[in-house]
Amino acid sequence: MLKTNTPTVQPLPRARRRFVFLTLFLFFVIAVPIFVFYATGYRYDFAGDGAITTTGGLYITVGGGEGDVYLNETAVRDMRVFRNAIYIQNIVPGMQRVHVQAEGLHTWVKDLPVYPYIVTEAESFALPVVPQVRPIAQFTNASGTLVFPAVASGTKLFEGVSSTVTFVTATSAATSTYTRNPEYDFVVGLFSTSTATSTLLTRVVDGVTTVLTGTNEEDAATTTVGTTTKRLDDLVLSERGEDIFVTYVGPKNSTPYYFCVPKASLASTSALYGNHVMMGVAQAVASENVPAVTDIVTERTCRTEIRIDRQWKTVIDFDFFPSTTDLIVLHREDGVSVVEVDDRAWQNTQMLYPKPIDELVINNGRLYAKDGDMIFELISVLPTD
Repeated sequence: MLKTNTPTVQPLPRARRRFVFLTLFLFFVIAVPIFVFYATGYRYDFAGDGAITTTGGLYITVGGGEGDVYLNETAVRDMRVFRNAIYIQNIVPGMQRVHVQAEGLHTWVKDLPVYPYIVTEAESFALPVVPQVRPIAQFTNASGTLVFPAVASGTKLFEGVSSTVTFVTATSAATSTYTRNPEYDFVVGLFSTSTATSTLLTRVVDGVTTVLTGTNEEDAATTTVGTTTKRLDDLVLSERGEDIFVTYVGPKNSTPYYFCVPKASLASTSALYGNHVMMGVAQAVASENVPAVTDIVTERTCRTEIRIDRQWKTVIDFDFFPSTTDLIVLHREDGVSVVEVDDRAWQNTQMLYPKPIDELVINNGRLYAKDGDMIFELISVLPTD
């Protein structure tokens, strides 16, 4: 019978155990302050003069998830996983330029101030450079293709834009061999009944001041409001003269970030954001009706109103862009534009359709345009294969 030796594990000597314990304890004492130091935004400038610096961050939401993000013309490593957003950290405080670009889409550019220990938020959006439209014809042929009858030979429909569906034209006005398109009749009905249903982007008179301001009658008497209003959630669009304004009427601690600036930046608001933001902040500080807002995490001062940049064009109609309160769609004299509410530095404006149209109607998140006898849907994303 083989004899086996049972291994015996001896404990470490007391001196060695004491050495390991003290080493780990010392590592903990040194490492924890460093980790806290790093997490709160402090950095040691190894490349410079060795000074301790403070840093901030940027949190950029990429609308639609399309586009590469650049910080000061340098590509940012894309760390997006579950959300259409990217977090950029270790940024030196000061003005930083961010732009988001993708092939076939307008480039979104923003100069944003970065503060020590604070993450600055922004949300980009990008519309197709070449306008995308979906024609809606009155008739279809036997194969289901849209047909536009009575079109003179050589005439090009929807020139300068990209059609997301196939259509044909016919010089003959005869329609007996075609099938009537029910969608055409439905959309025509939207235009004809839009005044009654308020689906058309027309000027809807709202004479109730308290609905717009969310204040009592005494406060409302001292608040200048427009009579043309559209409300979505806690934001209200109003028209005053030729300008369009967005007013926030919800709880003060839920004010969207683009209405606010950190209190630490009040002295430099004009230089960092522009005079238009400074004036709004100054009014917020001075007004008893609009006191400063204190957040749980950081103190900030918030405006309640932002003017929409119409680029000196006459605005015919306006409304919130479908499914968002951050973008405004303007039916202007020169076409249809989409403008972001965020006015820090400037408001990005992109043309959805750069040609004059007669009417614009929104129904179930779809934008329908009417130009003479032509009716079509405006598409805000590039079609995918």
